[in-house]
Amino acid sequence: MLKNKLTQILYILLIILPVIVVFKNIFYIYPFSFGDAPYFYTDTLASLLSEPLIWVTRGVNFGGINQFLWLSPIMAIYGFLGKYLLLDNQIIVRILFYIPAVILSILGPYILTKYLNFSKTVSFFSSLFYCLNTYFILLIDGGQVGVALAYGIFPIVLYFIKKYIDVSNTTNFFWAYVFGMLLCIIDPRIYIILFSLLAIWSFLRRESLKPLFVLQIPILLSNLYWLYPMIKIKPINVSYSVLDLQTSSLINSLLLYAPHWPNNIFGKIVPPLFYFSIIPILVFGFLFFKDRHKDIKKLVILFLIFAFLAKGTTPPFGEIYDFILTKIPLMVAFRDSSKFFIPLTLLGGILIGETIDKLKMIKFIKIITYTIILLLVWQAIFGKLNFNLSGRILNDDMGKIYSNLKNEQGEYKTLWFPEKHPMAYESFDKPALDARDLIKINTISSVNVSEDPFNFLNDINFPIKLAKLGIKYIFLSGDPRNVYPSEDDLKRWSTVSKLISNNPNLKPVNWNTSFQIFEVPDFLPKFYKVHDLIGAVGPHLPSDMPAVYFEDGKFDPRFLENKDSNSVKLLFNNSVEQDLTMSFLQKYFVDTGNAKTNEWAYYSADKYLKAKYELLIRNFIYDDFDYSKGLSFSTKMGEKIEFNFKNLDLGEYVLAVRRMNELNKFEWKIINHSLNIKDKDFSYEYINEKDFDAVNVIALIPKKDFEEAEKLGQHHIAYFGVIKNDKNYSYKWDTVSIVNEDTSKYLLTTDKYGFWLILNENYNPLWTIRNGEKYSNSIPINSEVNGFYFEPTWNDLHIEFKGQEYFRWGLYYAFISVSLTLIILLYLHIKNE
Repeated sequence: MLKNKLTQILYILLIILPVIVVFKNIFYIYPFSFGDAPYFYTDTLASLLSEPLIWVTRGVNFGGINQFLWLSPIMAIYGFLGKYLLLDNQIIVRILFYIPAVILSILGPYILTKYLNFSKTVSFFSSLFYCLNTYFILLIDGGQVGVALAYGIFPIVLYFIKKYIDVSNTTNFFWAYVFGMLLCIIDPRIYIILFSLLAIWSFLRRESLKPLFVLQIPILLSNLYWLYPMIKIKPINVSYSVLDLQTSSLINSLLLYAPHWPNNIFGKIVPPLFYFSIIPILVFGFLFFKDRHKDIKKLVILFLIFAFLAKGTTPPFGEIYDFILTKIPLMVAFRDSSKFFIPLTLLGGILIGETIDKLKMIKFIKIITYTIILLLVWQAIFGKLNFNLSGRILNDDMGKIYSNLKNEQGEYKTLWFPEKHPMAYESFDKPALDARDLIKINTISSVNVSEDPFNFLNDINFPIKLAKLGIKYIFLSGDPRNVYPSEDDLKRWSTVSKLISNNPNLKPVNWNTSFQIFEVPDFLPKFYKVHDLIGAVGPHLPSDMPAVYFEDGKFDPRFLENKDSNSVKLLFNNSVEQDLTMSFLQKYFVDTGNAKTNEWAYYSADKYLKAKYELLIRNFIYDDFDYSKGLSFSTKMGEKIEFNFKNLDLGEYVLAVRRMNELNKFEWKIINHSLNIKDKDFSYEYINEKDFDAVNVIALIPKKDFEEAEKLGQHHIAYFGVIKNDKNYSYKWDTVSIVNEDTSKYLLTTDKYGFWLILNENYNPLWTIRNGEKYSNSIPINSEVNGFYFEPTWNDLHIEFKGQEYFRWGLYYAFISVSLTLIILLYLHIKNE
């Protein structure tokens, strides 16, 4: 008995000691924030206790949909610990994320393997390896706290749900439900991975899948607090591009080697170090023995399946993963396939333990394997990592900036080059922006002439553009993630710094920091108003005056019907009346990406800069709007695009294509003014008949609708009037008095002199203006921010983000679901008793 206890103590010490050495920085209050972990200053912690926001400005340049709404229960606890227990962010992030992740990563595999009747050797090595491997260590080092906590709790959730599948009673159902929900709150993507693991495992064991699927019903309904608003809102601008996120290969998976080890710098891949070749021997070594655990073959199959998934779109058969991501709803959440390393390392640790258990006749095999596992992560043991687990010391630059910003009145934005520092101060009134993402804003992308996100700095008037976006300060803090900059990196940074510091329109600021700070003069506030807009048909106007662009594809120009004639002035910028006509017919446009066959080079709307650069190097200047449809171009005569139109009404149609002319401008070419459609399906081939051709969209329009659009265009011209250019057109903006009356709700208390109120945040049609009980959607000003039309006679004006209501309904549905689940379980438990 004493010997067994001493052995257990020895096993515990053999795990705890290296864990303390590797993760020592998180076990004492060492100030660090070098990665993706949240950092809240004292005055912002309390805001986490308010109603969770659907529209957020933290972490999203100029505001956007909260993509991590599922975390809101944890963030409420985060705020409680800060506001009421007066804990510092450094303590809270350890209590909620880092320390539980490490402890659970040790306990979880032990509990799971004991339940599965594996030996003590398997339990020991599975716990050791699951905690001390390259993937998990890099999660902690990089501050990916949500994924790290999900990683830690993964084996325990697997244990409870597996136990329920094996013995389906109310008690097991309750604990499976509770821990399943807990994992969903931490990261539902990891829960989906766990569900997939259990479904495949049950299938391999020829067990009924019914218990597993029954459990998903209450779990799914209990997640409606974030699922319902996400379904209703359908967040836009979610990238489906996955290839640039794929850094892992099948070799990485089989060697259980995180591709960024040990530097942890995204985009800089390190080939697996040669000594990791021992891993496959340890993982599959038990196969040479006959006496094996009953489930071990199935675990091998699971290991190979998740090894294949963890490699993502890389060969072999990467197109299968690409198909899954782009064709199956919501699977785009797994465009970073590295999350499949979670079940992979768990299974790998169990298989390693099984191999060592079969080799126990070899003297010192356990000691040798233990030493090997530690040596595989020697960089972490000796503190040779770069971020949270390194010995890097923070200076007080961020503290100085915080002291200055928190005491300033007013609302404005700060801009950080090249990206926001992890400890940058940001609040509801003073959001911090990543400079790299500025190119997503039309004002900036319109002057960029390459894929370099900072090319716009060559325009001496860039501070004026930043001022119109509400930016007050520029911080040249450098890239905190790039600890080993190359000569090219240093040269680019020097160029960026000089372009900013030498600009005469910026004012240097001295806050005694180690890097330069500049003030942008005359910045616009969050809310302001203008009397009238330019209704621009054609490319972006150089003046950046408040304008609504008929060809940006973000709104229906019919919105302007019945608006005051003094509220808009039309301007044809290298365009003609036919361009205005076609802007009313956007519902009939088909982009080349949806063609049946396309032999041309295709660039979707989110690849605007790439398309612009590719055309520029071919001596074509591209500055037109693309109706948010992208474009295709061809440099080879005879290449074709085939379009299919289905379920058409019979009758006369107008067939038109928007193509680039000899002046590098998109123009509409009417292919057929009176096409008689006699079949419900119609096909058309557009063929390149010259050295170069570019196409934006094709349209098949009922002739009646086309004629109505022509009349509507003529009416707009006569009603609003046309100005020749914007050079002689001036505008004056005025301040407005706005009171924050509720979550994402504002009361307009200023005088009502019209006609346009502008919210200097990303355009989203769910932003509305309410006059009494009547709502009206916003429109995109300069194709980027929100504009609200109102008339001087209107009273009781409110600005609201309607998407916030979806969260409240989702929370209500989730509360009902949780309550019903617990009531039913209690009833069944009492009945069974």
